Amino acid sequence: MSVRICRTEKFIPLVGQPVYQIQEELTLNGIKQLLPPRNPTSEELQGMEDGFAAAQQEIISTLEQDKSTLENQVETLTSERDTALTQVTTLTTEKDELTEANATLTAQLAAANTRITALVEQVQFDPRVIEANAFLNRIASTELAQLFSSTDPNVQAISQMLLAYKSNDWRIELDSAEMQQAVGYLELIGMLTVERAAALLRDGTRAEAYIDDGSV
Repeated sequence: MSVRICRTEKFIPLVGQPVYQIQEELTLNGIKQLLPPRNPTSEELQGMEDGFAAAQQEIISTLEQDKSTLENQVETLTSERDTALTQVTTLTTEKDELTEANATLTAQLAAANTRITALVEQVQFDPRVIEANAFLNRIASTELAQLFSSTDPNVQAISQMLLAYKSNDWRIELDSAEMQQAVGYLELIGMLTVERAAALLRDGTRAEAYIDDGSV
């Protein structure tokens, strides 16, 4: 059997001296049991005040260290927050500047496109000279099928001529003897109606106009 003091408590009343109580633990045959609280003896009271004061000072010291640590953490977090806010402000300013610059560039691009369109419309073009692709686009798919499947040597020569114009990016002069005779022959053999022949040889639009890029 053994008895040990497991807890000492100090009670400070509103009036009078502090009161101490001792809580003991009894161990009997390996079984622990708390004994009822009791007042300390005069011998036990000796130095008890100093012990409590030391313990209290240790607690105070620990709390002060914890407080200092927390203050440092708060200071660090505050600094990090201020830095983040500064970065947010900087990024917001940069975003606004980029947005403004983008709006300016967009407006300039729109103005440039308008100017280019106006200049293109001022450029003179010959409606009787068009791109080879533009002429081929005038021919319906059914007409192309007849043109390239025909066994007529003259029709075959016309189809090969058109392919040569396309592959070499030659301009097509609608009033040339070559084009007039080719369309006239297709009309003559019934591959084209009078209306379709006229449609193939109609004036070109600005979009169909031949663009001389300097290539040979």
